[in-house]
Amino acid sequence: MTDKEAEFINRHYIAKEEADMFHSADDNVGAVLISFFSGAITGAGLALMLALQSGKKTRKQMANMAEDARDIVSGYTKKVTSKIS
Repeated sequence: MTDKEAEFINRHYIAKEEADMFHSADDNVGAVLISFFSGAITGAGLALMLALQSGKKTRKQMANMAEDARDIVSGYTKKVTSKIS
């Protein structure tokens, strides 16, 4: 794992913890958080695609980030769904 990857992951988890601290009962907050994190992860993926490194390494990084994003979005979706129910 490169320093850039570690920094991205660290920022991502810190942002998630901060978002959890400010979580509101309002259903729109979940949608906003999901949108924010999806956009952030998409932006990071585009940055990796434009980075100067081998294609194989970039594809592996993007696959790992996509898996992390899927897990995070799934978690938020479950939280929002449980609040709606």
